[in-house]
Amino acid sequence: MKILIPALGSRGDVQPYLALGQALISAGIDTTIAINPAIEPVAREYNIPVKCVGKPLDMGTVALEIMDKSKGNWLRGLIAIMKLGVELMEDASSDLELLIKSCDLLIATDCMAGIAEAQKLKKHWISVTLQHVRIPLKKNERTFKEKITGFFWSMGAPFMNASINRYRKKVGVNKIKDINEMLSEKLILLPLSPVFVPPKPNWIASARMTGFWTVKISEEWEPDESLSSFVLSGEKPVVVTLGVMGLSNHDKARETAKIVLDVFRKIKVKVVVQGWNDLYGEKDKDNLVYHCGSVPHTWLFKHAKAVMFHGGFGTTVSVLQAGIPSLVIPHLIDQFVWAGQLFKAGVSPKPIYQYKLNAEVLEERLCELLNNGSLYVEAERIKQELGKEPDGLQKAVDLIKKVVKT
Repeated sequence: MKILIPALGSRGDVQPYLALGQALISAGIDTTIAINPAIEPVAREYNIPVKCVGKPLDMGTVALEIMDKSKGNWLRGLIAIMKLGVELMEDASSDLELLIKSCDLLIATDCMAGIAEAQKLKKHWISVTLQHVRIPLKKNERTFKEKITGFFWSMGAPFMNASINRYRKKVGVNKIKDINEMLSEKLILLPLSPVFVPPKPNWIASARMTGFWTVKISEEWEPDESLSSFVLSGEKPVVVTLGVMGLSNHDKARETAKIVLDVFRKIKVKVVVQGWNDLYGEKDKDNLVYHCGSVPHTWLFKHAKAVMFHGGFGTTVSVLQAGIPSLVIPHLIDQFVWAGQLFKAGVSPKPIYQYKLNAEVLEERLCELLNNGSLYVEAERIKQELGKEPDGLQKAVDLIKKVVKT
């Protein structure tokens, strides 16, 4: 049995599939991850066979630039990002077709790469989505609100599907009317926990929630001595990790960095920062800020008081598993979903949208994050509940094996 998992997004998009790849390989299944060359160094860290497809492109950074140009119009930004995703698929199509020819099963991700090629080659595929809002609902069991939401999505479908159908025509497969037609009829895996996102009773039968997937850290990894000393001495720090938003050098990122660091220094709270690499030429004089670069969140969050982040899926999972509260500054599409879900779960203050971020609002929310005891109580409760769940990766592997046998 040979499995191929094309994952062409940013680091946060790829991370869950690295975890799945690790689990499948441990189960004795020959598994390869197909990735964009820009992400190759990340995948190599986890000793998983990878194949680079298409030309190098940092999806996260480019998506951020697109959202900036959309000037707050999320629908326009979403359509533009989808077009970019289709361009990535087109560029990788010939490489993927060769890989799919020699595999027995395709595990399709939210980027949808490889599905058209699998259909052309008459290969089996199953789906994984990190977004519970993408799970189709049984048509005869939709609520009035769900019908209204579905109607508005259907109005925008022709615009979103146009580029996908042009690509599918090039590959040589039928057009789609609904993007859900590219979800597997056999199995849709959702690596979420019911503790955090309760499943809907009217999800279609092929959708299966497994629990969270977590990448294992290499046994050889050890934190830098100076980082350990900073984190483990005295008061626990807050971790600030803003993904590609923190790594970008454009003016908005620099403005955000100044606001954030000035507020932390004002309230005199220790902070570990990931990102904003270009801003760290001088040593922090008051010893309140430590810039650590790339460090596994499973270790870092274990020693943190709280986390301020962008709302990415992988970091959301790590925060919940660490049992600490968070403050979210969402920038891109699904980040708004997770920001809202964390607030709803009672483990985060109200999120701050990027365009509303200023020193006054940030100080107010940070003070709530650090001083609202109920956030810590609820975060610890969720951590304990997650600890009682079966292994999400093992459940996913078992479901995949069952599909293969049928």
